[in-house]
Amino acid sequence: MNSLEGIVHNNYIVDLRQRTCDCGIFEMFKYPCAHVFAACAPIHFDVMTLVDPVYRLENVFKVYRNKFPPIENECDPNMIDNEPKILPDPSLQRDPRGRSHSTRIYCADDMIAREPTIQPTHCTSCRKLSYNKNKCPLRTGPRIN
Repeated sequence: MNSLEGIVHNNYIVDLRQRTCDCGIFEMFKYPCAHVFAACAPIHFDVMTLVDPVYRLENVFKVYRNKFPPIENECDPNMIDNEPKILPDPSLQRDPRGRSHSTRIYCADDMIAREPTIQPTHCTSCRKLSYNKNKCPLRTGPRIN
């Protein structure tokens, strides 16, 4: 059984001198893509020489040599607000009764099932339509309104 069965094989042209690949990732990120690694492996070429200098560790540390000014408070410019403001996601907040909102994604069948069905009102005493047990004219005893 072939381990590569079912995989679509695409051909990409890699130019190591121009630092290009047909997939576009090499030019976009200035970092070798998988096709560049595959092209360098048979010729024993060091892929790390193709990595842009911005990704090298010494350049990453240069960023943190600078001092970042503190962000001032909008109300009082002399006061520095060090505490981050954490705001709750309104879509995840509970309603006033304490129940959380459903995060379920409904499909078309669910929406049809959720549509209210209009059933005619009928009396459970006399079984006639258009009124219920409380409004039944045949009912004896005091009515509760």
